[in-house]
Amino acid sequence: MGKRGRGRGGGDRGRGRNAPRTDRSQRVDYNEVAKFNKLFEGYYNQLSIFEDDEKDDFWAALRRELPNSFRFAGSKR
Repeated sequence: MGKRGRGRGGGDRGRGRNAPRTDRSQRVDYNEVAKFNKLFEGYYNQLSIFEDDEKDDFWAALRRELPNSFRFAGSKR
């Protein structure tokens, strides 16, 4: 009769037939995400594009919280 359930996984919402459901308890709150990357900071510090007294201000500005309108959240399927 109809074509329901054929093709791209049917009613599995894109997970595929055998993919496990994600556990919502494994999600991390935004405040718990580390806002530090040693390699990233080392790269920009090595370029010497900032004076020594400006480096701390620059890194502090990048670690500041953004308003909700600028946050990007992952998919919550």
